[in-house]
Amino acid sequence: MSQSKPSLLATTKRTLLPVLSRLQLLPTPFLSTFLLIHLSAPLVANVGGSEAASQVMLLGREYYQTSFGEPWLVFGPLAVHVAAGVLRRALLLTPTHHEASEDLERETRKPTTLIWSGLKRLSLLQITAYPPLIFLPIHTLVNRFYPMTPGPPIDSLGPGELDYEFVKVGFQGWSWGVRSWLVYGTLVGCTIIHASEGWGFLIRRIWGSRVEPMGKAAVVTTVTGTSRRRRRFIAGLCAVSVLCGLAAITSERLMVLGTLSERYESVYRLSGWYR
Repeated sequence: MSQSKPSLLATTKRTLLPVLSRLQLLPTPFLSTFLLIHLSAPLVANVGGSEAASQVMLLGREYYQTSFGEPWLVFGPLAVHVAAGVLRRALLLTPTHHEASEDLERETRKPTTLIWSGLKRLSLLQITAYPPLIFLPIHTLVNRFYPMTPGPPIDSLGPGELDYEFVKVGFQGWSWGVRSWLVYGTLVGCTIIHASEGWGFLIRRIWGSRVEPMGKAAVVTTVTGTSRRRRRFIAGLCAVSVLCGLAAITSERLMVLGTLSERYESVYRLSGWYR
């Protein structure tokens, strides 16, 4: 008996999924470097306060906030990573005719467990990928594009004027900083854990993993010698350290002239999130 010819969707998935997977992984070194530089400033604030954090941030901008660095080292890689990931997930969630028939059969047999089984298949890498997509546009517009508004009262804030005093204004206003904490907390926590999980996946994909006995259990260890539990603990510790640095910054008194403070507040008001 001749086999049925695969559908166009099945052929498309088989062709595009490997390509999208490679495109999704390709920008990770650039994004990881940017993340390391960008988050080093609030991390330094744990020992040096907002003054040290501002100095580190201004030094870091020499790497990524240039005419070449932003499009090719930050925004370009981010766009490729996000677009490839979203398209790949959309293809995976679009069932072919054969897959749809199997899902219908499973739903008929076990309707109460179908949704739960789908949720259990989500990995920590996937769970932490999508919340930042909600808050990243807010953060980018407020901290990068709205300050460039040429007209009054903002009058094109320069990079030297945008230090952590600008961040303090967002945290010390608008419902006691709850909105800023939602933005920064989600971005810091999810991106650090997502990056850690992504590098763990990349290492396993390139070099594989080995299973080492540990008492009665077995621990899957990558070639770097770091177990999954240890890697997640380190990622969580890094996220907490960065957030503690932000807390140290926002607990300081605002040290900015009145006219500049008004320009800062005008930037925040351009965003619907802070109105």
